[in-house]
Amino acid sequence: MFREESGQITVYLALIFFVSMGLAFCVLEGMRSYMESTLAEDAFQGAGNYVLSYYDKALYQNYHVFFMDPRERGQIVSDGESYVDDYLSEKSYFDLDCRELAVTEEKTAVDEDGLYLKHQIREWMKYRESARARQKWRKLFEASEKSRAEAETIEKDMGEAQKAIDEASSSEDSKEKENLPVASEAAKEQQALSKRRGMQWKEIKDTFTQIMDAGILFYVIDNTEEVSGLSISSEALPSGKKASEKKGFLEGGLSFSSVEGWKNLLSSVKEELPEINLSVDDYYILRYISEYFRRYGNEKEGKSGLRYETEYLIGGEVEDKENLKAVANRIFGLRFASDYAYLSGDSEWKATSAAISGALTGVLGFPQAQKAVQVLLTASMSLGEALLDVHAIFSGQKVPLYKSKDTWNVTFDNIAVLLKNKGPVKTGGKGSAGYEEYLNLLLAVGKSSERRLFRMMDIMQVNTALEEPGFLMEDSLFSFRWEGKIKSSRWFSVMPATGVRGDQSFTIELSRNYSY
Repeated sequence: MFREESGQITVYLALIFFVSMGLAFCVLEGMRSYMESTLAEDAFQGAGNYVLSYYDKALYQNYHVFFMDPRERGQIVSDGESYVDDYLSEKSYFDLDCRELAVTEEKTAVDEDGLYLKHQIREWMKYRESARARQKWRKLFEASEKSRAEAETIEKDMGEAQKAIDEASSSEDSKEKENLPVASEAAKEQQALSKRRGMQWKEIKDTFTQIMDAGILFYVIDNTEEVSGLSISSEALPSGKKASEKKGFLEGGLSFSSVEGWKNLLSSVKEELPEINLSVDDYYILRYISEYFRRYGNEKEGKSGLRYETEYLIGGEVEDKENLKAVANRIFGLRFASDYAYLSGDSEWKATSAAISGALTGVLGFPQAQKAVQVLLTASMSLGEALLDVHAIFSGQKVPLYKSKDTWNVTFDNIAVLLKNKGPVKTGGKGSAGYEEYLNLLLAVGKSSERRLFRMMDIMQVNTALEEPGFLMEDSLFSFRWEGKIKSSRWFSVMPATGVRGDQSFTIELSRNYSY
């Protein structure tokens, strides 16, 4: 019996030997497949980082944003395949081969309304700035809200003035009043005073007309020969993808003989000052613009397509001179609204303007138009004050945001002289703002943050193209997706102990997103 049972274990082991070997080889094959997949993933990830290392160096050095060099975009696939093949051949004895690699879901700088540029600016400025960024701009926004309210007040006054003029024009006895004889010496004196006032008013009006004919810019800048004449081509600019915008106020000039002209000015001021609802990203972008973009009076070294880059973000014109003109017009509009709001509420000026307007309308026989003339006188004085303010701002001085009796400059007697000599004016003091502050205000109240971002990309593209001809922001990738297949051979083409034949290779399919 002993001899009959002694071979059972041997027989059992012999029976399960091939099955055990098969299971062992399956485990080894699984481990090998897992190692190959991991190696393929490492190669894929390294290839993506390798391609991203070809970021545009000039763009980063000047603006601290990462986008792929457009010259690398056409070589993403070839460079990726080369990196994967080199990695697999040098790092392992496994037989792996990159058979397919495709780039999909490319995201460029101009996609998503400039979202990727905004993201990078925010991250960079978070690194540079602290949480006090929001507080730094609060005063500017409060100034904008007050200016918008002032513009509404002035527009209401203009409407009343227009109504008074209409009533005076429709008066049946207006012509008879013009021909009434002078009945007394007092009337003669009043008539003589009115003529002198009328002559002085004509001189002031002529001065305004000359200034506006030449343009506000040529009045507020003393040496116009120093104004930059640089311009850029509008072709292939990122902002060209955005809808064209309405021209700013004063683009077509201003008539001082028509109340309607003043009303158009004030309505334009209101359009330039919409409700303010800026995000944290917008605060960082404003600070970023102030630090990395050129502006009038702050010349930076290096090549540039435009000298007045910040002004371009506001004006959107291809010429430096036109952008500077647009900024001067907008600052003038803000100053005019603020100055008119103060003067129209000053009791001393109310009495003076009432007397002057009464004298002017009395001699002409249009007493119904006294209110209208008084409003126009107030607007004209405010215009003169605003012109002097803007000249001081462009000269590097700071003027009070809101005028008082101590900081007001012009009177009916000295306005012609002050305008001719361009000052002097009272500047400085608490609550004053200079050119940079007004630029920040105009940027903050712009109608479209997306348009501002696209104009920033315009400047980035133009300046980078000076070093890299043909550079386009729309060809600069921020992210992309790779889809690839890596082929691997098997150890066994026949399953041990079973005889089942399988493919001699298998494919590893990979898909990864890469971004800065």
